[in-house]
Parts: sequence; structure tokens; C-alpha cells
Amino acid sequence: MSTGNRAIKKIALKTRYLKEELYDTEEAFDRRGWELQRAVIELFTRAEQVEKLGLGSGENNPPPDAPQQDEPELAAASPWQRSLFRKIAAKTHPDALVKQDLSDKEVAERTKMLIDAKQALAKADGAKLIGIAAELDIETDDAPVEEQVASMERLAAELEGRINELKKTAAWFWGEGHQREILIHVANVKGFKDPSIELVDSIIAWVAGGFVGGVANVTVKEPEPRRARSTRKVGERPEQINRVR
Repeated sequence: MSTGNRAIKKIALKTRYLKEELYDTEEAFDRRGWELQRAVIELFTRAEQVEKLGLGSGENNPPPDAPQQDEPELAAASPWQRSLFRKIAAKTHPDALVKQDLSDKEVAERTKMLIDAKQALAKADGAKLIGIAAELDIETDDAPVEEQVASMERLAAELEGRINELKKTAAWFWGEGHQREILIHVANVKGFKDPSIELVDSIIAWVAGGFVGGVANVTVKEPEPRRARSTRKVGERPEQINRVR
């Protein structure tokens, strides 16, 4: 195996692992944030401070529809870029998405990927196309080695950055055993100053007990899975990567 191919394989494995790790981290973050939100509402309700939460103060406006994209001008794109774009479109075009078992979040992500791929093709941005292809596990054998390595290194850095940002949030620390500190902090930020430790601990016990016997009259929608796959712990290596090693 040539030096270039080894470099591609190495960064491809790292990128695949980080993609799996990000999915796991996002799902854990969703769950922890949901628990924290329910805990805060229950705390304010029991303390008769619910008006400080501002519940019902306005409706959440849905995000605007993604702008319609014209077909990109392909004159500047090289043959391998056009070929790679077609592979990306085969996995991200609306007609293809309806045939796949995807969550709403995955559909939105892939729709955005198609828009980004069209823009990258119009600019003959091969590195961007390779990055999108890597996120979709699409082979990029026809692309120049240096562009493959550079684009996947950039993607790996972006994935690591997103993981690290999630792990700095209150929702993440909630699941790391800091429930009391986080609940008091969030309550203070919301305008409920210094709730009693007894009350806070009763809320933490309520969450740990599966939300049985709550008094809040507000429903918080449980987060949907990011995607359908086997359960892994955050930090555990994906099975396919273990096989490659």
C-alpha cells in the first residue's frame, strides 16, 4: 500500500469513528437536555415560581424552508467532481430520501448536504465534495490523494469541535453527576434565586425514579433518536472500525 493510500485509510478511519462518536454524543445530549428541562419545569412548579419560566409567552416559529437551488453550472468541475456529486445526490436527493429509513433530523441533514454539494460543484470545490462524501460513507477513489486527506482532516477537526462544544453545556454536565449544581444554576439564570437544597434533591430523585408523581402540567416532548442503529456507549469504538484494526 502506498504512503498516500495509508494516509487516506488512517484519516478515513478517524473520521468514521468521530462521526459515530458525534451521533452518540448528540443523542446523549438530547436525552440529558430533555431531563434537565423537565426537572426545571417541575422545580418551578413545585415552588410556585412557574411564571418566571415564561411558558406560553410565544410560539416557536418553524425554520424557513430551505431556498430552492438552481442546478449548478458544471463547466468548471472536473469529471471526478461531477461523478462524486452524482454519488452524493443518489443518497441525498428527496426522491432517494423517501426510500430510506431515516429520522426527520437525518432527512434535514441530508437535504442540507445536497444543497452544499450543489454549491461546491458550482465552485469546483473538490475538497468540500469529498468532505460531504466522507460524511455519507461514499468512496472517493477517483479524487486526488492530497485533496482527500486535506478534506477529511478538516472534517475530523469539525467533528471534534462539535463534540467538544456539546460536552461544555449544562445539559451534558447534568448527566455527569452534577445535577444539583446544574439545577440550581439554571434556576438562578431563570430568575428563581437560591431554591432550597431539599427541594432540588427531591426533583433529582423524581427524575431518577422515572418522573413518577410529577405535578407540572407541561408536556416536554421526548427526544427522537438521531438514527436507527445498535446501541453503543459514548466513546466505544464502532464495530466496523474494530474489525479493520
